[in-house]
Amino acid sequence: MRSTHSAALLLLVAAGCGAAQPLSASDYFPLRPGSFWLYQGTEEGQATAFAWRLVRSYERPTGGTGYELRAVWSPGDPEEMTLAWSEGFLCLETRGGTFRLLPERPDQVRHWTWEAAGRQFAGRVVSRGDFLATSAGRFGYVLVVELGPADGSEPRYRWHWAPGVGNILQTVGSPALRLELSRYSLG
Repeated sequence: MRSTHSAALLLLVAAGCGAAQPLSASDYFPLRPGSFWLYQGTEEGQATAFAWRLVRSYERPTGGTGYELRAVWSPGDPEEMTLAWSEGFLCLETRGGTFRLLPERPDQVRHWTWEAAGRQFAGRVVSRGDFLATSAGRFGYVLVVELGPADGSEPRYRWHWAPGVGNILQTVGSPALRLELSRYSLG
């Protein structure tokens, strides 16, 4: 009887120690209308703020779902952007072109390239699994992605993504721009 309980306990422990399911890009950036992210930081040594609000989701004429974002710099005018899944990537579509922010499966794709506004760009997964604290809280299993011109020149964008929250820290340059998540609300 004792060995049966020991064997059952061992099976339960072994089952609980299995590898966690890999996270997908949708785990790192919940796309729900009404969600809001406020970032504060510095740009060229001056205080700045930036906010994203996910206004609505809609069916795209090319297929799939698009998400309309309204981005506002402080001070600045609102800029409308679209987030959409395209060819296995979460893409940010702006007036300046389309940027592949995250591979849908960051555990399977480590490097990627694309063209936007007539230039070649590249992205790579820098790290996965770290903890990071911002004024909005402490976040675990953070995915760090670097984006920039494919030739390695500046500017280099570093995005830090937390599961269930979205982008929690962004730096550009060395860092000429640093924005950290200070508040958020998921719709």
